[in-house]
Amino acid sequence: MILSKELIELLILWIQLLGVPVGIGVFVYGKFREIKDRESRTYSTLGDCYDAYLRTCLENPDLPAFGNGSDVTEPLSGERRKRMQLLFCLLLSLHERAFLLYRDTRSGFRKVQWQGWVGYLEDCFKNPHFSREWPLLSYQFDQCFVDFAEGIRTTMISRAKK
Repeated sequence: MILSKELIELLILWIQLLGVPVGIGVFVYGKFREIKDRESRTYSTLGDCYDAYLRTCLENPDLPAFGNGSDVTEPLSGERRKRMQLLFCLLLSLHERAFLLYRDTRSGFRKVQWQGWVGYLEDCFKNPHFSREWPLLSYQFDQCFVDFAEGIRTTMISRAKK
């Protein structure tokens, strides 16, 4: 059966009318999947790093690196202080990564994650050992992160005075 010229033109028109929206839909869905995959990888990477930090804290129970630090009241010196500073560097590095990945996000998932990291950094500054070591360690990190963390620290100090 031979198709007439009008039928062929009608088929081409239908293909164009259906093909363009379908192509756009496939493209948009692909971008959406790409964003979700990136969020998942970010979450997994930070989660893996946090797990490693927690394992390191478990291996060093004599240090006030996890929680509010109230279980160790005496000042640390020598090798114990150096190990604690290293743990705090691991923790700050983790917070810096979260800051760089989450701070300026529009994604609802990332906003929720970012608020959790902000709350955790506030908790870190409640640890007197962490607060004491912060000025000595902060120079190693991204200046925007340091400024942000310093703002949190200042707020925590102001709240404590009230």
